[in-house]
Amino acid sequence: MANNFASDSVEGCLAWYKFEDNLNDSSGNEEHLTAHTAEAYTTTNCPGDTDDGTKALDIQQAIGTTVYIADADQPANWPGNNGDIDFGIEFWMYPKDVTNIYICGKWHASDNTGVVVTIGASGLLTVWFGDGGDSTKVEFSTACTANRWYHAGISYDASASEVSMRVWDDTAGDFLDTSDNTNVLTHSNNIATSSRSFYIGYTAGGNTNYIFNGYFDDFAVFDRVLGNDEIDRARQGRFPSSGRGLSLSRFVRFGY
Repeated sequence: MANNFASDSVEGCLAWYKFEDNLNDSSGNEEHLTAHTAEAYTTTNCPGDTDDGTKALDIQQAIGTTVYIADADQPANWPGNNGDIDFGIEFWMYPKDVTNIYICGKWHASDNTGVVVTIGASGLLTVWFGDGGDSTKVEFSTACTANRWYHAGISYDASASEVSMRVWDDTAGDFLDTSDNTNVLTHSNNIATSSRSFYIGYTAGGNTNYIFNGYFDDFAVFDRVLGNDEIDRARQGRFPSSGRGLSLSRFVRFGY
């Protein structure tokens, strides 16, 4: 089977990037990406959705390869585009470096607005939030390792003030946090609307030394929280299957 995130069959899917030699949105919403520099592709396909193509986006830090959707082209319910609202993203990544790199986000560092996903100095998948004054972060419990395929599902529930992260280590054949611990962090920040582009592999105005170095594949953006079984079906290349599946019991959670 192959994944199908087409917006006419999946609730709340804003965009779906298959990265098969182009930056087109395959959801049907036409939220296409633009290359900041000439994009490149690799035949190192992600492990999950093998029936969905043979390519992945190759982000090359040395030449500054990044892709984005401009602020004016984003729908109102895009992450970071309309204040403190729900969102979900799922994607495959193959980082060649796991120290201080950008994953994706809509972030305005000069005034601390928006949201951005990174891998921090300790190799931990991290989500940063800016409320227009301060920035705060939540971190996954277990570090990533370079040169491995990971599948990640990240959701933000605005009403509960919780970030949920579910990460699969394909080399290990198991979840990155094998203990299934639940971590809850409480703070007062919400997401303030950012006027920047949404980047994959970088963030607007960011340090170019922190551009992602590696591959992305099968990247989908939602305007809602994703359930564990949805994330797992996406990883297995059989999304959507049946229903939304909103069980959150196996997420690593961070509340604030």
